[in-house]
Amino acid sequence: MKIDISQKDLGTLCICVMRYCQKQVYMPDLIRRICSDHLHEISDMDLDVMINDCRRMTLYGDGRIDALEWLRWEEALYREKIRRNHEN
Repeated sequence: MKIDISQKDLGTLCICVMRYCQKQVYMPDLIRRICSDHLHEISDMDLDVMINDCRRMTLYGDGRIDALEWLRWEEALYREKIRRNHEN
């Protein structure tokens, strides 16, 4: 199913749900998968915000379970940024 949403709103939505999951530890894997499917649609500015949010994280939920996945997510965001830079 495709949701009709502007690029600006999509980026803002991804930032908000990511921040919620970082603090509440509620369905972070689902949110990362959904955002990942749309990374190419998220603006460079919003991508930078998401990367910076990951770098500033101090809570990973259950550190034994969640920390590694958030670090992988940060890496995926960074790889998307690198990919875009190589395209330009």
